[in-house]
Amino acid sequence: MPGEDRIYFLETLLFGMKGSDDDRKTFSSSDRSGRAGFDPIEAFKKRKAHRQIKEAIFSLPEIRTDRVAAFQQRIKGAGYHIQGEVLLEKVIRAALLDALF
Repeated sequence: MPGEDRIYFLETLLFGMKGSDDDRKTFSSSDRSGRAGFDPIEAFKKRKAHRQIKEAIFSLPEIRTDRVAAFQQRIKGAGYHIQGEVLLEKVIRAALLDALF
């Protein structure tokens, strides 16, 4: 999945809504004169917010070592129990998402 589409998918997943295709287009000269209700300041703010979300997502480490270490300690100390059905559901969900994207 290309970068912009991946970000759009993650935003949709996180915020539960999809913007219109107009929200994803860049501002051009035809937008300035043609559309009623188009606010270039608002469009700029939306693009800036999307860019900040994108930067925040890409700045996250791929592997969160702090969480991995915490789970390793819980597993070694026998303090981590998971039901088989829950694990199976998560594995199937991950496989389906991988197949789709």
